[in-house]
This record gives sequence, C-alpha cells and structure tokens, in this order.
Amino acid sequence: MQQLLGGKAATFNQSFLCQLFLQRLLPNVRMVLASTKDDEDLESLVSLADKVVEVASPAVNAVKITEFSTEVEQVHSDNATLKKLVTSLSDTRHPCFFRRRTSSPAPTDRPTT
Repeated sequence: MQQLLGGKAATFNQSFLCQLFLQRLLPNVRMVLASTKDDEDLESLVSLADKVVEVASPAVNAVKITEFSTEVEQVHSDNATLKKLVTSLSDTRHPCFFRRRTSSPAPTDRPTT
C-alpha cells in the first residue's frame, strides 16, 4: 500500500492504512493482531502478520465423499428405473395407435337441384 502511495505515504494517515491492511487479512491473523497495541506502526504489524501466517496451519476445505457418492448412486438408480419404465411402455403400446389412417375419398362435384 505504501508503494502505491509513493511519496504521499509519509503524509497519509497511518491509522487509516493500518485499518485497510487489517481488513485484508485472514480472520485468524486479524485475531492475533487485535491483541497488539493500538499505536503499533504499520511496519511492525506487517512483520507480525507474516510471522503468524508462517506458523498458522493452512485451512483445509474437506469434501464429504459419502454424500456425493450417495447422490450419484441415487441418480443411477432413478435412471435405471426410468429406463425400465420406458421399455415397458414401448413394449405394451397398442398397435391401433400406430395404424395409418386411410384418407376418405374426395367429394365429387354434384350438381345442385
């Protein structure tokens, strides 16, 4: 942040920069830095944050394989049931539904009386 500010960093409100820095940190690092003195300068906060991140164990996002596996099995089961239903419906179709309709003879021109 100080690099982005360039020459204006010396005149910028350090308290504001510290707050911006703290907002961008992980919650566990913020919790540790909350115990520091309020008048701590930004350089020491950055150094302390680096040390906390070094010793902190990385967060692991676990996925429950069993739930996913169960859902996949259910989808396969439903799919098999639908296939059986379609097969049974196509085997039992009535032939009269598929007969070709014969066209009626075209009306002949009859003289009117």
